[in-house]
Amino acid sequence: MISIDSLLLAIGTVSCLNFIPQKLKFVTQPFMLFLAGCYILTDIIPAIVTSQKAISERSVYRAKLVIIAALILSVLIIPTLYSTYERHILGVKSYAHDGGVIHTKEAMKMFIEGKNPYTSDYRGTELEEQYLYENHPFGLRTIIYHYPYLPLSFLLPIPFYYISINTLGWFDMRFIYLVAFLLSLWLALSFSKRYTNRLLIIIAIGLNPVFSQYIIPGRNDILVFFFLLCIIYFLRRNKIQTASLFFGLAFTVKPTSWLLLPFFIHYIYLRNGGTSFSQKVLGTFKKILPFVILVLVIIGPYLLWDLHSLKEDVFDFNLGKIQGSSYPLGGSPGFGFAQLFVFAGYGEQDYIPFWIFQLIFCTPLFLIFIALQRRQNTVKAMVIFYTVLLFFFLYFSRFFHNNYIGFTLTLLCIGALMDEENTKV
Repeated sequence: MISIDSLLLAIGTVSCLNFIPQKLKFVTQPFMLFLAGCYILTDIIPAIVTSQKAISERSVYRAKLVIIAALILSVLIIPTLYSTYERHILGVKSYAHDGGVIHTKEAMKMFIEGKNPYTSDYRGTELEEQYLYENHPFGLRTIIYHYPYLPLSFLLPIPFYYISINTLGWFDMRFIYLVAFLLSLWLALSFSKRYTNRLLIIIAIGLNPVFSQYIIPGRNDILVFFFLLCIIYFLRRNKIQTASLFFGLAFTVKPTSWLLLPFFIHYIYLRNGGTSFSQKVLGTFKKILPFVILVLVIIGPYLLWDLHSLKEDVFDFNLGKIQGSSYPLGGSPGFGFAQLFVFAGYGEQDYIPFWIFQLIFCTPLFLIFIALQRRQNTVKAMVIFYTVLLFFFLYFSRFFHNNYIGFTLTLLCIGALMDEENTKV
């Protein structure tokens, strides 16, 4: 009588209650619980209606979608908009993610001024003001000297920045993240023809306390997530070059998408119709050419401008190779393998060669997945293999934050729930 999507929606709703800003709790929390109860009723009411098929499955599905939309509005969209309003209109120093909101905006402003965001440091900016206000020890000692994301993260917002400044008088990165989130929901609805699976996917994205709730402070994982969903969407429609274009966008925002590359290339290679190895390789290269061009156009100038600073900010900083100003060991805080070293007494700036553990564990896993992909070359399998490999790669890294757990868990849900397409070889 009670469906699995009703149970998961109820759990997700209750789990998200504490993420609501304090000033909105008294209004939104009762409304959220009421909506969760109504969702459960959509399972019960059709079961007690006496006439056969009096309420169609499609009608129930639509009613559930409306309730989910209202919940997402209450849980995520209104709190995010309120948080931006509070920060920019009321002048309250409400919490905004240092990297995804403040740091990225400052990097974008530096680029507009003709400065290299990787060569510059961020003293005297809004980022330093926020760290001083929060008494943030990690940020003032380490993050303020580096920009750890790839160039598209600060290039993409530029047109939106000018539009927002000229209309509202202020700009917040969370506008872009909200749009990416809503578009992700729209794309995800196409991944299954089964109503229950569609609902479960939307719940996994929109009411996931370890994923969607991080949009409120403005973590930037949703941007990579959206581009990954675009890749999935176009691959399932056999529009490989378009998928390749979106992969180029994902690749130049954050390295979390990079482990998809071998599976992506292998997927295309196995689907090529060439008879010889050279024909297959050439055909694969032609199809990933948009990816190659986009990566060269976006990252290439920074390789020429200041390769050392780019490498130092994006890689050495996160790997712990910059003595005194690396990202702190274990995270702030983290949940992965690195916590054992923190427990053992290592300092926050100590360098640990985590690549050894990643190599030992992830290499055989990768080889197994590549072999399995030869037998089941589907988008569904590709997403699952990439996500599981990414989870363990991040787990054995210098820090494994809660948003990484949410990112991989949500992608895994999508991979598990999407329909199997007819692309086996």
